[in-house]
Amino acid sequence: MADIKNFQVADIILEAQQNALPSRALWKGTVFLRSQGDLYLNKSLFEDTPKGNKAYLKRLSTAVLKPNKYKSTVNYIQGQLFGKPLMLDYENVSRNDVKTFFNSFIEDVDNKGDDWNVFLKTSLKNGLIDGISFVMIDTPSFERVGKQIKINGKILPNTKDTMKKENIRPYWVQIELKDVIDVKVSWAENGKKEYTRFVYKETIAEDKNTTKVRIYEYTKEDINIYTQDTNGNATLESHITNNFGFIPVSLFICGEPTSDYTALPTLTDLAQLQIAHYNAYSEHQQLMRYDRNPLWLSKDLEALDENGNKIEVVLGPGAGISGGPEADLKSVGVDSQSVVQSFQDLEELEKSMDEYTTALFTNQNMTAEQVSLISGSSDSQIKNWATMFKDFIEDLLCNTAIIGGYNNEEEINYPQVVVNNEFRKPFDYQLATLTQDMVMNRQLSLKSFLKILKSMSLEIDVDEELKELGQASSNNFEEPPKE
Repeated sequence: MADIKNFQVADIILEAQQNALPSRALWKGTVFLRSQGDLYLNKSLFEDTPKGNKAYLKRLSTAVLKPNKYKSTVNYIQGQLFGKPLMLDYENVSRNDVKTFFNSFIEDVDNKGDDWNVFLKTSLKNGLIDGISFVMIDTPSFERVGKQIKINGKILPNTKDTMKKENIRPYWVQIELKDVIDVKVSWAENGKKEYTRFVYKETIAEDKNTTKVRIYEYTKEDINIYTQDTNGNATLESHITNNFGFIPVSLFICGEPTSDYTALPTLTDLAQLQIAHYNAYSEHQQLMRYDRNPLWLSKDLEALDENGNKIEVVLGPGAGISGGPEADLKSVGVDSQSVVQSFQDLEELEKSMDEYTTALFTNQNMTAEQVSLISGSSDSQIKNWATMFKDFIEDLLCNTAIIGGYNNEEEINYPQVVVNNEFRKPFDYQLATLTQDMVMNRQLSLKSFLKILKSMSLEIDVDEELKELGQASSNNFEEPPKE
């Protein structure tokens, strides 16, 4: 009888997935938020009645996420860490075969043609949005039997040549939090964290209307692959021995940790402010529609055509109407104070979002001192993420080296990684102007001025520029004054 299981998402992971839903929704944008209905766009008391549902659906169809500061902030952080490409550091690696392997590997880390910068940028994004990012290292299905390898029904020598010929190479698999089912962790005697169980699902689109769900169950000894039906029952599809002896999963914990393998989303407060703004902007637009197109109450009005015949009364631009002494026309519009209050509510929410992102964004109206303080705060926070991201990548490289066979009992041969930590700073026009004036007044050397500009994130090679300036000066021949 086939092995059948019904996998349930662990409670702590389910809680983490729920915490990440607003962040994920904001990343997907307006269309997705609309598809979620009143989960993110609140109903008014009237709209929550059968009569008001039609009005709500109309408002929902025009709701807009504007501006999407959440997404722009995530993109900004990505841009800072990937302002320069990742680089391998072989300082502590002496073996040329390790260098050759990794130089080739980083050009296609997932067996799909993605280089490591493209792949890891997605890992960083997942970490920022979900609070945590998972990457599994896998290989084509094979089994080691002593000094031989069993693959695709063939038994071959367990050599590097065989591994290369059969393309048995490690590759990285991106796993989002929403696809994780269970994780079990233990702590080894050396104090290192070990994963004793890791279960995740993969959804494969077979055609436009059909999907297939596979569940991967890893332990230190076995790897089981299941096919899950629409009722949630998973039938064992294949079982192989875990040739690695450990579970090769690496975690990038970016948010505030809630366990060894879950965390709060990094920008949770900004996400909640963004959703509040999404609601306030929709309500403001609805209010303004009523304000621009008020209801009209009329009494004893009539409209005439060019021949003096009565026609239907139409209210609007260019419509001519008349009436007797008792005639009356009144508009039932929105109280002006409500419009003012709506504007103020929007401004307060936008101000709150600006304050939240102050450590990452600046504007040109700030003083030099404010720019300096904020820039320092920004650097400090993003450098923390950069350090954690570096540790995550090096764990991936370490596991990749083990699976690729580049290790022995004494050491594991793998490179370190250089992650950008020289972030773009806001350009301080006041400081630039001040130092320029000092140069003109011979209070500051040109070399010092160029160094200051370079520190303000202008890519300047000081020595090269001075060399060019010297060359230019020598070519500017000036005739001596005539006597």
